[in-house]
Amino acid sequence: GWFLLVVATLTLVLLHRDRLLALVLVGIVGLIVSIGFIYISAPDLAMTQLTVEVVTVILLLLALNFLPKRTPRESGAARRVRDGLIAGAAGLGAGGLLYAILMTDFAFPSISAYHLANSYSGGGGTNVVNVILVDFRGYDTFGEIIVLGIAALVIFALTEALLAGAPGQRLRGWQPDQMRSGDRHPLMMVVATRVMMPIALMVGVYIFLRGHNEPGGGFIAGLVVAIALVMQYMASGFAWAEARQPFAYKGFIGMGVLIAALTGVGAWFAARPFLTSDFGYFRIPPFEKFELATAMAFDLGVFLTVVGAVMLALESLSRIARRAGETVNVEPMDIALLRLRAFPVIVGLAMLSYAVNVFLALTGRIAIDAPPILRDGVERYADPLPQALVLTAIVISFGMTAVVVMLALGAHLSSGDDRVSLNDTDSEDGAEERR
Repeated sequence: GWFLLVVATLTLVLLHRDRLLALVLVGIVGLIVSIGFIYISAPDLAMTQLTVEVVTVILLLLALNFLPKRTPRESGAARRVRDGLIAGAAGLGAGGLLYAILMTDFAFPSISAYHLANSYSGGGGTNVVNVILVDFRGYDTFGEIIVLGIAALVIFALTEALLAGAPGQRLRGWQPDQMRSGDRHPLMMVVATRVMMPIALMVGVYIFLRGHNEPGGGFIAGLVVAIALVMQYMASGFAWAEARQPFAYKGFIGMGVLIAALTGVGAWFAARPFLTSDFGYFRIPPFEKFELATAMAFDLGVFLTVVGAVMLALESLSRIARRAGETVNVEPMDIALLRLRAFPVIVGLAMLSYAVNVFLALTGRIAIDAPPILRDGVERYADPLPQALVLTAIVISFGMTAVVVMLALGAHLSSGDDRVSLNDTDSEDGAEERR
């Protein structure tokens, strides 16, 4: 698996100008990273990475309907060699730092021992990663879902500005760069996605409900539901799915943040700090005794915010595609218009996020067959704190990627170019080489 990761990464570096191949390789890297998380006893990270990978690759693959299929050469050979040396040195430095961390003892005892000791007694859950997110670090998680919601609202605002100005006029004259499939909505895909929709929703609810004690929770469940909705848009088209969506996705974001905030405020009535959770055990005939925790309400807010943010970003980009000379959705899925230099930046951000997430996860040491799920008689667990940090970072990276896509799109529609250089040197180098 690790060998395949290295091969896929090197192939992506060498063949990144073929955009379809680049996306396939990015998907392979993301899948192997997910498997790697399982290997180091991080099941929550594996599930989150896999679902985020599905959403991201689906969006970008569908965007290829409007993309040039190759990325033009942007700089001369000397500049590429220089950049390669800098990137190699940075990678070796990060690898050396990680090796030093893994081979030495911590200067101070890890705070994770407190989390493991108090996860059940203080938070009422055996999934220590989830308890950290919704209890011990609840305030941080609250800020993170606000950031994710803001990113989605920024995309929505940029979309409104683009459609109302000169870029909207340019969109109306846009023409596809290749032939389109005559089968707008394949029947098999339409039937399969509609049958799978209730199953996927049930799986999402199951993952949400078990998240306090087993791998799962609001972040993962929200992504699973978002994938189910994305598949409806893909199979049946934007107009069909939008007509059957009774609630605005902006409302999902607002409702999620509000529920999370009210959960925190509720602690004040018990004379406890903001977002302090509580739990108890109840018996409702004919069910057996079960646990209810206030953290579940907070996790519900996380779930709604994730669904709303992911789907609002998708909806906003879809509206731009519909403006491109189409009054109704006539393709299997209309997502975005990207051009030229934006695509390598997006691929680079994805690869960088993989590297950072793996680095952070490994700082907690490698633990095999020791997931941070409390069990009777088990004394050895993986460090849950880095896993909790990486889980939220994975979700936030999706929001960041979507914002970069929209900024690049806005630059292209406004000026006809989406260069990401901060000076004109790159432009001159690229132009000279193309000549």
